[in-house]
Amino acid sequence: MARREVEINLDKFLNALQALGHDIGEVVKTNVKDILDDWQRQAVDLAPIDTSTLRRSIHGKVIKRGTGLVDVTGEMRASAIERDSGHGRYDYAYLIHEIKGDSFRGRVSGTIGRFLDVPAEQNYKKWLKQIENDIKAKARGQGF
Repeated sequence: MARREVEINLDKFLNALQALGHDIGEVVKTNVKDILDDWQRQAVDLAPIDTSTLRRSIHGKVIKRGTGLVDVTGEMRASAIERDSGHGRYDYAYLIHEIKGDSFRGRVSGTIGRFLDVPAEQNYKKWLKQIENDIKAKARGQGF
């Protein structure tokens, strides 16, 4: 009886796959930073501008969650502490965004109450597509 053995070494493939995972993590982090920059620009343009304190307070932050390579998220925040003789200290950003929201009518045309939410809602699909395209490009560039 004839017999033949075949040995397949997958080390090179597995190393390439592991490297791709790391590179994809970097692609995602870069994209999240770019998204936060875009989101911040749009939110600043939509936020009320009475004293510009609110607009200056709008900032994004990349947050690493978990231990995975792509466990990354981004958040946008705004906080503008004001003082009022009748109410004491309060967060103007919270009041405008969360309490007044869609009912807010600013003195400057084009400003809205939900200045953080609206850009995210309008761009969500575009941002996800960009991440997807960049991951595909990275994988193709490495032969996958």
